[in-house]
Amino acid sequence: MRNIKNISAIAIIIFPLLLFSQENKSKPFGNSFSVSVESPLFFKSWYEENGNVGFLNFELFDKRKENFANSYSLGLLLIANLYGEVYVPQQPIFYFQYAAVFGKKRHFFELGTGLVVPEFLLNLRFGYRLNLGKRILFRAAYTPSVYLEQHIDSEEYPSYTVFNGLSLSLGYRFGIKTSKEKWDNNWKWLSGMQLNFQPFFKNYKGYEGYYGEVDLELLLYTINDISIKGLTGFGYGSLKSDYERFAYNSIPFGVRLLVGRKNHFPEMGIKSAWIPIGGNSDGTFFTLQPELGYRFCPGKHFMARVAYTPYWWLSNNSGKEYVEQKFVHSATIGIGWRFH
Repeated sequence: MRNIKNISAIAIIIFPLLLFSQENKSKPFGNSFSVSVESPLFFKSWYEENGNVGFLNFELFDKRKENFANSYSLGLLLIANLYGEVYVPQQPIFYFQYAAVFGKKRHFFELGTGLVVPEFLLNLRFGYRLNLGKRILFRAAYTPSVYLEQHIDSEEYPSYTVFNGLSLSLGYRFGIKTSKEKWDNNWKWLSGMQLNFQPFFKNYKGYEGYYGEVDLELLLYTINDISIKGLTGFGYGSLKSDYERFAYNSIPFGVRLLVGRKNHFPEMGIKSAWIPIGGNSDGTFFTLQPELGYRFCPGKHFMARVAYTPYWWLSNNSGKEYVEQKFVHSATIGIGWRFH
């Protein structure tokens, strides 16, 4: 019955939009900022409870070519209907999305990914985008999703929660009128995005596991073959011992020095990560991590890097005596996309 209601709602929304779109003249698309409401249908909680949620999304639409653009979105969870009740989240839950957009004028195809934090729900996006006249934006996408944390503590749900989803969005567009040269100059400080992974990771108690980050690099200064880049992002760690397992989120920030040109770049830097909950509410922690590595950029955009990244665990709030694993040797491998 719930699926029938959802399908009926989809039909009620889509058909009038498509009819309305045929009565409007085609508008060339350009850079824009939009505000929209998005609802992933057929949504499931971590314990596979069916429900619905609603996000308020803010999107930056960055046109790069005549038939290609980048879409960057930040969403905030407004309301959820799960476990038999409707509620407003007590802590902020964010939805980060990126999509490559292909098409002209009004009709577009989207291919992208999204991440909900601190729930760490990862999804893919295969979607359709329709510009209704000059201002109205409609989006629909198939969004298969998976929770990154495994249910090893549950006999009923021993594996990862995976589900198929359909996401609908309706929004309002604000055009950004500026020349391409000026637009590109405004974004020169945005250097690139990376996915970094530490396969051998230990926490302050000596628990072993893995840790990953999505980092945004910012160009701070460049001269000749030397560049200084800042970074920030969000991270996720999954750790276990013989009798306990937990996951945590982090916010990394740091600076890197790169030397080189064209394809080869030795690098060094220093990074820290703020961890609001150091596992089972043990307190707030910081890590201090020097980096010594190398990155290879075979073309204009793609890059790969490897680095030796030892780190120290630093307690911030309580003076507790259980910080047993203060120094850890570690290595990082990563891939990324350079914007310039």
